[in-house]
Amino acid sequence: MESESDLVHCPICNSPPIRKNNLAKHIAKVHPNYDPAKIRSYPYVLGQTVPFEEDRQHEFKAFQSYFDLVGNLMKETEEIFNAFLNTDGGTIYFGIEDKGRILGIQLEREQKDDLRRRISVIIDRFEPKVAPELYELVFVKILGYDSLYIFEIHVKKGTASLYLTGRQNCFIRRDATNYRMGLDEIKKRILHGFIKDPRLGKPRSPHFNAKINAFLQEIRLKSGAAATLDHAESSLGILLAMAFMGWSDKSLAWRELLLILEEARQLEFDEAKIDHLLHAIINPPALKEIAAYLPTEELRIIAAEAACTIALADRVLTIEEITTFKQMCEAFELSSTQMGEIRSACEQRVLLLEAEENL
Repeated sequence: MESESDLVHCPICNSPPIRKNNLAKHIAKVHPNYDPAKIRSYPYVLGQTVPFEEDRQHEFKAFQSYFDLVGNLMKETEEIFNAFLNTDGGTIYFGIEDKGRILGIQLEREQKDDLRRRISVIIDRFEPKVAPELYELVFVKILGYDSLYIFEIHVKKGTASLYLTGRQNCFIRRDATNYRMGLDEIKKRILHGFIKDPRLGKPRSPHFNAKINAFLQEIRLKSGAAATLDHAESSLGILLAMAFMGWSDKSLAWRELLLILEEARQLEFDEAKIDHLLHAIINPPALKEIAAYLPTEELRIIAAEAACTIALADRVLTIEEITTFKQMCEAFELSSTQMGEIRSACEQRVLLLEAEENL
């Protein structure tokens, strides 16, 4: 005769009592379209196989001890969590083999608290900040065991356009694999509306955008002649200045961003510089940081000119952009006369282009 401890109810249909060892088979047979995300706590049975596989929204990790998990937590959590945020959300299951067999992790209360703290530290390093409601940490007991758990991290799709890890990487999820994003993927997301622009107004013609790019190329050539140190370093400083100016009204417009990316494409940046630029795309850089890449007055004038041009790519300068431009020139130790000359030259360029468009 079966003992009560050997019997469970199906959490989906609340069937008559079923043997623990037969629960997974029952779910697979009676509920083939079952979505585990709809049930808060799946009834895990040690040694059984879960009725779902690793895919775009499920990742299994076969750790069985607290110490093994802690030793690999950063490596195993940061990338997957970020990929789920940047795609469609998902769940990480610690204590399940790749093929779905339930192993469990032996955990005491203090160890569970420590895991919560460690996960929070990892997520707190993401940029922009991850809202608490976007994820949940759940310790689900394995049936019949007091201290054996499956540790689940449920992640929702992020509300920001993109999230960077603490190591300044961006990942997305494809099938059951995480992929590191590059500039092309960033650009693709922008074109599909991941970054909204409240100031779109009248669309610019290809001729207008090509001319703006031509102006930026002239500026880049000037920076090469003016650079006294690493040209790539000064070029990065100029692109960071452009990104800072684009963020002046709290929203980096997609036209501004595409122009920055197009400039970056022309430069032979190493991986570290590309990561730095991607970080500036997500969050505005600090002026003090930008100035450090521009050691001479000539380079700072060129950077201010590029920044002003990028802002004018959308329309005349807004009050926020004028204020930001002034702050930038002050941080670059440029005089009010120099600031006025840079702004006047850039505005004249754009007015000429608009006159050409209206002909």
